[in-house]
Amino acid sequence: MMAAVQRGSSKWLFTREQLENTPSRRCGVEPDRELSYRQQAANLIQDMGQRLNVYPSQKQLPCEG
Repeated sequence: MMAAVQRGSSKWLFTREQLENTPSRRCGVEPDRELSYRQQAANLIQDMGQRLNVYPSQKQLPCEG
């Protein structure tokens, strides 16, 4: 099974094995805690972008349809 972060970009396609074998997981971080860290980091990046009035260009947004 593959997990896709961005459609059409093999750079962001990972196997389940790769997702279960991240450096933090190898160091003993529980899956739920790792997910929480990732979500917090994504929220921080989004919040900082909004505070700085930085928005992704249309080229960076995935196509709908």
